[in-house]
Amino acid sequence: MPSIIDSESTYSSALASIKRELEAAGDSNPVVSANWILRETLGISGSDMILKASDLLDGDQAAALESALMRRLAGEPLQYITGTAPFRYLDLEARPGVFIPRPETEVAVSQVLECIEAMRADGLADAPKVIDLCCGSGTIAVSIASECPKALLTAVDISADAVELTKANAQRAGVFERVSVMQGDLFEPLDGDAGLFDIVASNPPYIPTAKLSAMPREVLDYEPMLALDGGEDGLDTFRLILARLHEHIASGGCFICELDEDALDAAAELCKKAPNIAFDEVRIVDDLAGRPRVLVARVSSKRLKVGFEGDDRAFSMAKEALDLNAAVVFPTDTVFGIGVKVAPGSNPALLFEIKRRPKDSAIPWLIGEPGDLLEYGKSVPDYAKALAEAFWPGPLTLVVEAADEIGSEWLAEDRTIAIRCPNSDIARKLISIVGAPLATTSANISGCGAVADPAELDPQLIGQVPIVLESGAIESGIPSTIVSCIGDAPIILREGGISAEDIESAIAALE
Repeated sequence: MPSIIDSESTYSSALASIKRELEAAGDSNPVVSANWILRETLGISGSDMILKASDLLDGDQAAALESALMRRLAGEPLQYITGTAPFRYLDLEARPGVFIPRPETEVAVSQVLECIEAMRADGLADAPKVIDLCCGSGTIAVSIASECPKALLTAVDISADAVELTKANAQRAGVFERVSVMQGDLFEPLDGDAGLFDIVASNPPYIPTAKLSAMPREVLDYEPMLALDGGEDGLDTFRLILARLHEHIASGGCFICELDEDALDAAAELCKKAPNIAFDEVRIVDDLAGRPRVLVARVSSKRLKVGFEGDDRAFSMAKEALDLNAAVVFPTDTVFGIGVKVAPGSNPALLFEIKRRPKDSAIPWLIGEPGDLLEYGKSVPDYAKALAEAFWPGPLTLVVEAADEIGSEWLAEDRTIAIRCPNSDIARKLISIVGAPLATTSANISGCGAVADPAELDPQLIGQVPIVLESGAIESGIPSTIVSCIGDAPIILREGGISAEDIESAIAALE
């Protein structure tokens, strides 16, 4: 077969020949492809092509163009042929075996930059830490490092080829010192010193398996399947990232992920229902073609999920707030409560202010162990001890005479105190970590009903506390039974989670 391009060809005739052959082969944009092949293969600019239009090619140039054209006609992507991939303001290196940068990912980069600007405006992150998971050629990481000079980037990919190419592109862009590149599966290669990231970004494999057969031949035949197949619904890798996101992202941080247009709604629902992380905002951003493409989720700086293995950071943040004499909202076994630490300098009146309620009674205490009743109560009657033994941990509040050393600011006028040991692992863990009882009342504005579902917490109340611990809706939703244990016999002041009959049966058993 005679050569299409030879040493008798000029720059202009070679360009025309390449365009003609690509057009005949069904190239989607033969003009752009032909110009790209000529420029990148010969290493010339657009103006050079005009100036050299009538110049003859030498033998090496003709052979290089012929080879590039044959590769393209065989279906190989232009980026692999030319070894370059333009992306935003960069000219990235492209190599076979590594996913090729796409224009859609420019939207993800723009969203990362918007999050960085918002954090700076709020004074949160002047030198933001960003991690790019499934980094491929380093598209996101290198772009962010290039456009945000103070940002510190970490890029991770399971592919050794991708890791090497990301390093090369970081070097090519002059940002190598601010891009740490690691090989491994998502968060796996991070060590204990990595700390928390302000932004977690990813362009994971996200094509639903059933859609792969409809992909162009040049994608299926040449690009790595590892970077394409996202599983049945395209969200396999997304789920893995979301499951461990709470371990690696800072409060108030952003999670940004490029996904299949048909998977964004499902991904948003997964974020909203995640058991171990809460988001203040979850939104979907369209790509340049107007199709849903990028999920942006802002991690709540105050609503923290608990009740799972690895929730220690949330408890530590709650303890820090309580140690600073702030109020914290958390689930009990009955309803959501709002509490302050019982300690010198703490202010129980704060709870009345937040609830917009007059200081008409003392705030009940939650204790971590049933035996703590004797530490904080004075002359506790035997029947009160029997009730505690029968129903604690549980929805029973006992009103007893307070120990002499307890300050009057925590007590009713008659120096009594209401004490309960809740049947809630979360509440008791918080009490244990704090190392003191929590003066706790229901987390609702005065005049409104108690709340068992975190979604129903009053925004005005939430706005006045630094931390809200969540673990889903509370099954009971019934306040505790309150029993006065001051006199010779118990008096039920309010019937709630434990019936009057059960109280009477426990007392009868004592007799």
